[in-house]
Amino acid sequence: MNMSQAFNIFPIIFIGVLVLIALVIVFIIVSAARNAKKVKDAGHDPFTLQTDLATRAMDSELLRPAAASRTTEERLRELETLRAAGSITAEEHAAARADILRGI
Repeated sequence: MNMSQAFNIFPIIFIGVLVLIALVIVFIIVSAARNAKKVKDAGHDPFTLQTDLATRAMDSELLRPAAASRTTEERLRELETLRAAGSITAEEHAAARADILRGI
């Protein structure tokens, strides 16, 4: 293959790469438009959807730590139950009790 043949193939390869890039860009735009339409049809704002979902997740009971939803008395009672059952040592009991009373 000499230089003149290589220069004859270059425009074909260049155009092929440009067409491929254009197809990828069109695919991305069409996908984004379809997703936005689905979100809008479901009654949500496509521009704030991620923020809305993040806010819901942060406010969710499922993500709230279990200790935060129980009172101090309930946590101390559970700690006493664990100590009475022998699941924790006296040192662990004392450390955990101190953490609960400090509000940790």
